[in-house]
Amino acid sequence: MKLKTFIISLLITTTLTKLKAQTVLVAGDLAIILANTDNPDQVRLVALTTIASGTMISLTDNGWLSTGSFRGGEGTDIFTFTSGAACGDTLTIPISNMSLSASGDQIIIYQGTSATPSMITAMNIEGSFVW
Repeated sequence: MKLKTFIISLLITTTLTKLKAQTVLVAGDLAIILANTDNPDQVRLVALTTIASGTMISLTDNGWLSTGSFRGGEGTDIFTFTSGAACGDTLTIPISNMSLSASGDQIIIYQGTSATPSMITAMNIEGSFVW
């Protein structure tokens, strides 16, 4: 019985030490410093806070509607910080599911689901309302 309890405790401890907590990012914790709309599409970010390994963010070129939801029909990429990031680090994010267009597009970065996103940063690529 003691051996069984020991093995279960060992398994639980091993599992818990391997789990990595995500950094919960807030608006302004990342900044977009480059958006390449020619092949290859890329986004370059600068971390404005320390980000733990295992943290996931979503990047989409779906527009944001006045109804408080994403417009569909475009793409979303999910990026995982495999080795974390220190404040000031720059990261190049490869794009595979979005097709960025210089003739009018945006990049919105968030955590959570597309139904309940927690917005981090965004960039409008073209037009008179570039932001």
